Amino acid sequence: MKPSVTVAIPLHGSARWVDNVVANVRALPPMVTEILISDQTCLDDAAGQLRVLLADDPRVVVSAEARGVGFAGHYQMLLERGGGDLFMWMPHDDIFAPSWVPTLAGALAAHPRAWLAFGQVRMVEIDGVTPRASRRFPFAPGEIYRWHAVRMMTGGWSWAPFRGLFRRREILAAPVRFETEHALVGVDKEWIFTVALRAPLVYDDRTTTWKRVYAGSTATSTPWTSRRRGNERQAAMAVLARHGPSGGLGLCLRCYARCAGLPLRGRALAASLLPARLKRMIRRTPRGASGADPGSRCHGPDR
Repeated sequence: MKPSVTVAIPLHGSARWVDNVVANVRALPPMVTEILISDQTCLDDAAGQLRVLLADDPRVVVSAEARGVGFAGHYQMLLERGGGDLFMWMPHDDIFAPSWVPTLAGALAAHPRAWLAFGQVRMVEIDGVTPRASRRFPFAPGEIYRWHAVRMMTGGWSWAPFRGLFRRREILAAPVRFETEHALVGVDKEWIFTVALRAPLVYDDRTTTWKRVYAGSTATSTPWTSRRRGNERQAAMAVLARHGPSGGLGLCLRCYARCAGLPLRGRALAASLLPARLKRMIRRTPRGASGADPGSRCHGPDR
């Protein structure tokens, strides 16, 4: 039996992106059984337009009510309201390949221990077509374990999996929630890192979403700088303190987080100060193919 999928589309001043939302919804496959479109700020009539334009799709439920719950509260509300086995949020201004949902559902089926699967995210200009120069995602396709997740968080890449498809019931049961009172670099990034500390993520580069970059978008408001690098490292340490494993593995992860977010020269110096046993554990690579449980021990930062 194939899993059911809920797609949630949070709106916020989305009138300029109505056509983009409609195109994304029309491209969703039949395995998506529920599409929740929600506006909690009601800055424009985007919800009303979408209610009319998508009236012929029985999967679509549109709601609009100014509650002032904020970004995190809105996303958490949609997660709890959804009924699918699998769930994803769809930003109103991104462009999703039709293969996005089925490919990622297949990746989760092939990796039963993983909780979340995501694909390539490519930057484009506001026209949605013109490529924009961006940093290359540093991981090969496959499972991303806790060590890799630390590197992803401290390297400023934890935003990419937030567009992924995940096991809704496992996330709710864990529970993994948005922690607005603790967030240092963005609740979405810290939420992804918390998920990755609980179970592997899966990166599948056979499908793509295109993220628009324009004045006012998050990609332009948070450029990659040394200050941001320091903030990402601080956030990783804070999340590890709240949700990371205890004992030797927790110590290894915290040591690696402290080193991984430093500039190259600083990483070399910090690594030289680590005990030999910790350095051996950090260098060790995952051996999931051999039958060992990658979540039960330390893993290396590189696949």
